[in-house]
Amino acid sequence: MLIYNLLFGTASAILKAFGHKYLGGEIGFVGVLHTWGQDLKLHIHLHFIVAGGALSKDRSVFRCSAKDFLFPIIELSADFRDAFCDGINELYTKGFLFLEGESEGLKDPEKWEGMLSAMRGKRWEVYAKEPFGGAEKVLDYMGRYVHRVAISNHRLIAVNDTEVRFSFRDNRNGGELKEKSLPAEDFIGRFLQHILPCGFVRIRYFGFLHGRRREEKLKRIRELLGVSEGEIKPIEETIEELYERLTGVDPTLCPVCGKGHMIRSKTLNLDKSGKIIPMEDMIAFREAA
Repeated sequence: MLIYNLLFGTASAILKAFGHKYLGGEIGFVGVLHTWGQDLKLHIHLHFIVAGGALSKDRSVFRCSAKDFLFPIIELSADFRDAFCDGINELYTKGFLFLEGESEGLKDPEKWEGMLSAMRGKRWEVYAKEPFGGAEKVLDYMGRYVHRVAISNHRLIAVNDTEVRFSFRDNRNGGELKEKSLPAEDFIGRFLQHILPCGFVRIRYFGFLHGRRREEKLKRIRELLGVSEGEIKPIEETIEELYERLTGVDPTLCPVCGKGHMIRSKTLNLDKSGKIIPMEDMIAFREAA
């Protein structure tokens, strides 16, 4: 949890600082933590959706960024690298880091300094781009993506008592679709390392999108931009329809016969004495009917 919080804290602080430096005010952004790569190995990274503008301190002006440019990315990358290295070194000097296994050697201060020096000497990359297709497309994509687990069921090709085979895209080879087989224990181990600590918040809001004053600030920004809030469209899909559209699986299909459809009921199945009828008895009754 220490590294996750350091990552969130460092990245958000740098973005806020650049908002004040280059746009002269408070920016708003949403961050999402992901911990996996396509092959399920640990790959800790953040995705941010950043509004293209900043609200001045006195709330009299909303300064928009250039349409295709937010901040100088090389400077942003370098500042993030330096701040993150400073932060992780502070955790180390205070004895907060758990260094075991492959990292046990870093308990030696000399080796730690060597590793830290190598980190500072590299050119870190922060990737940023404008939203192709507009902000609506980005929000729709992120809305469906943020709550997914490390691997979706459709990527599982074969499973037996000893092995799991799954598909993945090799991003180092142009996104080529490949397959990988892992011993069952290794697959489970890779999957479990992406379970976040209890109570950890992986979706966070910053700047004028954070906290109780968000609505007040957004209202002021709309006034400055001369735009209306717009009508909130009601959700027309049921949760079952949404699930089927996203997964291709009908959740109402009966798991016993595979043909009939289950319905949602607000009442329990009770016998004449008021006792709950066991599910197996209900299934037998329905099959007989």
